[in-house]
Amino acid sequence: MAARKRSAIGKIPMPDSWREKIRTTEIMRRMEKGAMGEVDLSPEQISAAKLVLGKVLPDLARQELTGKDGKDLYDQMTDEELEARIAEYDRKRGMVPKDSR
Repeated sequence: MAARKRSAIGKIPMPDSWREKIRTTEIMRRMEKGAMGEVDLSPEQISAAKLVLGKVLPDLARQELTGKDGKDLYDQMTDEELEARIAEYDRKRGMVPKDSR
């Protein structure tokens, strides 16, 4: 029996932003598999992936946060305060720590 074809009628177009996110995720998965030794990646593939990911993902360069007195804000915080800030940041972005799953 032949497989049914999807009808173009009623098909909802996918926004370009979704397509970009899907492509980015696929590149990241491929790079992860390469890092774990599951697939072999050529130096050219790695360079191309780094180039593409560098254009679509934010650069996670170090950012300095200073308090009112000009000192490093994180040096003035206790470990508990810092952990609470990190947890709040993760919750806002829908990230869940591994140990709480």
